[in-house]
Formats: sequence, structure tokens, C-alpha cells
Amino acid sequence: MVETKSKGIVSCLKDNKVIVRFIRKPDGFVTNPKNPQYGGLSMGASIVLTVPVLRNGSYKNVLTDNEKAFLEETLGLESGALSVHRKENNYWDNFNVALKKEDTTFNLSDPIDYIKYKVVVNNTDLVAPSLEDLQSKKLGTWRFVIINEGEELAQKTAVANARAQAYILLGSIKENKPKVKTIVQLLTNKPINNNTKLDQLVVWATEEIEKEPKKFLQIANDEFLDTKINIIEAIEYGIMKKRGDFYFMADNTPVCEKNEEPTLDNCVKFLNSPKNQTIYLKLQSQIKNAQE
Repeated sequence: MVETKSKGIVSCLKDNKVIVRFIRKPDGFVTNPKNPQYGGLSMGASIVLTVPVLRNGSYKNVLTDNEKAFLEETLGLESGALSVHRKENNYWDNFNVALKKEDTTFNLSDPIDYIKYKVVVNNTDLVAPSLEDLQSKKLGTWRFVIINEGEELAQKTAVANARAQAYILLGSIKENKPKVKTIVQLLTNKPINNNTKLDQLVVWATEEIEKEPKKFLQIANDEFLDTKINIIEAIEYGIMKKRGDFYFMADNTPVCEKNEEPTLDNCVKFLNSPKNQTIYLKLQSQIKNAQE
């Protein structure tokens, strides 16, 4: 940012652009992506965003004091014109931003575009702040996502790199049926018959890599993957039970510490605890005997 000579005000404008993109969500009525109605919004239709209103009825401050001072001077407005508390001729009463199904681009070096961008980004219930947030948090109310300049290319590059790493990793373990089977099962959260052929498991693994390469790497590189393999094998041989998302021994004893729920993570933690090694070694022995 550049400091202006008058009043020591700092410019808030930036020499870059951002895209606001509609998040297309298929519904039960329109499933063809080529249909103009696909995604929940018709072509040409728009969703209008205004400055959010707080519980006390006043507008949310979408601009900082410095931003307001700089923009008032830049736009030739009187001092205090951008105050959200103004009783008469409140700037924000009629200010809105219409977002369409098509991408909307804001040039942050333009003062009006900058204000529109700040209104959009402060509608946090409707707008995801980044592609990363959109994918990691998956807030159901989000209708749009903000894409910063260069972010889309960077994300595509990261996904391509992750996919390449995932295929290399799969190639190194593709003969290890228990490992491939467990990875696919954890990725899909679906049970897999023990008689499923290794070739089929590898095909399913490649499909998961195409969909979520980063998640594949996360699961495949998990330091506790061997423990999770043991847990799945124990369930297959009736040594353990799974009810919903909870894990139990054959006698219905929950596999976790006291005052914990027997989730997969707590089950793994329990079995790897030094004080529970007798239990874990017995479990591994039972699995080995069942396989012979």
C-alpha cells in the first residue's frame, strides 16, 4: 500500500483483481451441467448482496476507518459519508452488489469495485473467502466463492502435483492388498469384501486419486495406517465389531480410554498407547491365527 501525502492516509487500493464465482450445486430436478438451469441459478438471474445488518439493527462496518477516510477523499465525498451510523443520506441504504451465475470480476485498484468487494467478502454466510476454504470447510449456505488472482492456477498446480505423488505412492504399494484395500475403504467409508481382487482395488484407488489426490496422500501416508489395517482385519474376522462409527471388541467392550467415544481415532490411540500393548499384541495374534 502507498501512503498519501495528505493527512497521512494510506491507500487501500491494490493492483490486482478477484473473481467471485457462483457455486453450482446439482439438485434433483436439473442434473445435466449443460442445462441453463443447472446449479441452482438461471443464466442472467442474480443474487443481490447488501451490507450485512447486525443484531442491533445497524450496518456492519465493512470498511476500516483508514479505508473509509481514503475512499471518501478519493471519491470526493464529505468526511464521514461512508459511516454506517449516519442517520440521513446513509451511503449504505441503497448500496448493493448483484452477483450472477457468470463470474464477476472486481478490480481492486478501482475504488467502487473495492467497496463492492468489501461488501461481498463481509457476507460470510453466502460467500466463501477462498477456494481452499470452500473445499475444506464446505459451509452449506455458501453460494459464491472468492478467487484471488493467481489462486486458481496455484490450486490446479497443487492438485496436479498431489495427483502425481499419489500415483507414485500407489505404484509402490500396489502389490500390498491389505494396504490398498484399507486406503480405499477409508477413502470411500464403505466396507469392501475380502475376496475383492487386487486389480479391482487398484482401479478403485486410481478413481479416488482422480477425485481427491490430497486426501489419498493423507490417508496413505498416515503413520497409523498399519493400525487401521489391523482394525479392519479384526472386524472382518469377528475379533472386533463396528457399530455406526464406533469400534468394540467382540465382547462389546469399547476400544478407547474411559470417558471417550470409541471412534476410529480414539481406537487407534488406545491400541498404540504403551499401557495397552498387551491388548494390541493379542489382537494382532488373533488376526494372524484367523488368517492361517
